[in-house]
Amino acid sequence: MLPSRHSSRPRSVLVAVLLLLPAVLALTASAALAAGPATVTVEVEGLSETKVPPTQITTTNTAVVKNNSEGHPEGSCTGTSAAGALELATAGNWSGKWYGGELGYAVESIAGESYPFTGSYFWDFWLNNKAQEEHGICGVELNAGDRVLLFPCHFEMNVACPTPLGIEAPAVADAGETVTVTVKQYNTKGEASPAVGANVAGGGVSASTDFQGHATMRFSGDGTYTLHASGSNEGPPAVRSETTICIHEGNDGTCGTRTTTSSAPVQASPSSNSHPYTGPFALVARFGSVSDGHVYRRGHAPRLLSGTVIAHSAVTSISLELRRRFKRRCSTYDATRERFVKARCGTGSVFKVASGGTSFSYLLPAQLSAFARAFPEAQLTVMEDITPVLLDRLRAGTIDLAILALPVRGHEFESFPILTERLFAALPQKHRLAKRKSIALKDLRSEPFLLLRDGHCFRETAVAACDRARMHPQIIFESGQFSSLIGMVVAGMGVSIVPEMAIEEKTHCRYVRIADQQAVRTIGVARLRGRSCTRAHEAFVSQLRDKTV
Repeated sequence: MLPSRHSSRPRSVLVAVLLLLPAVLALTASAALAAGPATVTVEVEGLSETKVPPTQITTTNTAVVKNNSEGHPEGSCTGTSAAGALELATAGNWSGKWYGGELGYAVESIAGESYPFTGSYFWDFWLNNKAQEEHGICGVELNAGDRVLLFPCHFEMNVACPTPLGIEAPAVADAGETVTVTVKQYNTKGEASPAVGANVAGGGVSASTDFQGHATMRFSGDGTYTLHASGSNEGPPAVRSETTICIHEGNDGTCGTRTTTSSAPVQASPSSNSHPYTGPFALVARFGSVSDGHVYRRGHAPRLLSGTVIAHSAVTSISLELRRRFKRRCSTYDATRERFVKARCGTGSVFKVASGGTSFSYLLPAQLSAFARAFPEAQLTVMEDITPVLLDRLRAGTIDLAILALPVRGHEFESFPILTERLFAALPQKHRLAKRKSIALKDLRSEPFLLLRDGHCFRETAVAACDRARMHPQIIFESGQFSSLIGMVVAGMGVSIVPEMAIEEKTHCRYVRIADQQAVRTIGVARLRGRSCTRAHEAFVSQLRDKTV
């Protein structure tokens, strides 16, 4: 008998841990009668990103054999099982420990996201929107049209696992036409109910569902768009879902039709949901201060440009384009000159705001514009990266100054502070300590922590604060962006430590000051020792001090 996903795990008995921990389990091939090859859809959703978008594959009769920790083959599943489908959809990029007998493989890692069999998370396995509580991926033989879904679930008593969303949209619609999108949420038995307050975004349009799970959208231009559905912050935890919609402009022959088609909804299926967005640019989600194609009224545009990118492949850079139009006069934002310049209406210039990751934040122009006016002949280039990379660039002479957390390691650098800020605990709104004015880090000793990954200077600051409190944080998730960590906190996945400048009041989580008087970080400017500085360099540093201290 396989463990139930709702089982509680005794923490004091080692044998009970091994037998009762729920996980995605792969049974031996003899547990199910092998079927023939079938065309199915596989999707893997990670904690913060899609690891495998809905992907249509055809299973084979080739057995699936994974290597153990010593690199030797161990165990075997049929190629026509859910394990065989996962093998094809990930190109073999998953692993698990072989337990033999009834358990077979316990899946632990998929596409680089790992949850050890004895950890606090496990990979939950669903088939056709129904939880597979008695079978693992080796023990389920697939039929044509089946949908395999895996996602992380937190193993803790009284904490509900997320359940999948299903999104339905017209296969085809006309530009400017009102389109109704329906989002459902499934329970473990496969029963669907309306997903109230779910967020739907795609094609530069975003909307929230009503009490019937319906969202109304209207697309301004033709093209094939991927619509992403995510759960409400106030609703039950949900697993993301997506589908596609083709938009045409009248009888233009696009979308495989020459006439306006019916907008009768069709459920996301392998044929309509297995073609992720492949255009040259990623889509920007509605979260944050910036959304794709948004128009702001005069005087109401945000100074902080931030957002999250949704993409199905690695994001190498994120760029923005800002346009301004007043009557018939148009201009575009020039990031080099820090001002709007004249441009032909409908055109603009892009500027990079991030060199990777899935989130971006752009705030420097207010400080830089005065410098640009005072030194119009100076060419000012701004780049963002982690501390080790910035220091390497200082050594190589490719940058003149670096703004980072102090102290800086290395006798070849000289640095000086420009501001000091307090550290705060980021907590879910309903956390037991959320209403306090300040807390001690030791009060969070038993909480799951979300921190920046190694290489980011603030990680060292956060870990040092924990060390002073004589506590070792239980780190369950690491990211390269504060926005990703805050999103996880909002979802109730854990707590985090953030600097004062990272606080965003509209993120639906609580920021509580850490009582430790040493819980601060100092931001400063570093440069290569002995390198001569121009008058422009000194003026820029002086302005940073004036604006921040």
